[in-house]
Amino acid sequence: MISNIEEFGTIAAPIYGPNPQQQQQLLAILEAFLEFPEVVGTTKTGKSAKSINISNNISNTNTQSQQQSQQQSIEILIKALEDQLSVSQLKEIKQVVEEAKGDLEKAKPKLIDKIKSFGENVASNILANIITNPAIWSMLS
Repeated sequence: MISNIEEFGTIAAPIYGPNPQQQQQLLAILEAFLEFPEVVGTTKTGKSAKSINISNNISNTNTQSQQQSQQQSIEILIKALEDQLSVSQLKEIKQVVEEAKGDLEKAKPKLIDKIKSFGENVASNILANIITNPAIWSMLS
C-alpha cells in the first residue's frame, strides 16, 4: 500500500496534470484506498507507516436573523414614540440627546424630565405600546 501512496504522488505530480492513462491509474489507487481505508505497511526502508485519516469539518455561522431582530426592535420603539408624541415633542427629545453630545447616561435624567413634561400618561402609554406589540409580546411569552 505504501508503494501505492508513493506511486499516486508521482503520477499526480506533473505540472500540467496526468494524461488519461495516468488518470485511470490514479482512480484505481483511490478505489483501492476506498476499499482498504487503513493504510498500514512498511516503507522501502523497513519502517512502519502511519495510518492516514482524512476528515473535513465545515462550519457555517449566520447572524442575519439577529440583525433583523435588532432592526425590528428599533422600528417598534420608533413606532411607539411616533404614536404617542407629536413631531415637536420628538424634536425636543432629539435636542436633549444632541445637547448631551452622545453621553446617554448624562442625557437620561433630562430625557425622563422631558417625557414627564409631556404629560403624566405619556411614558406609560409608550411603554404599553411597546409591550403590546406582537413581536415584543411573543418574545416575553
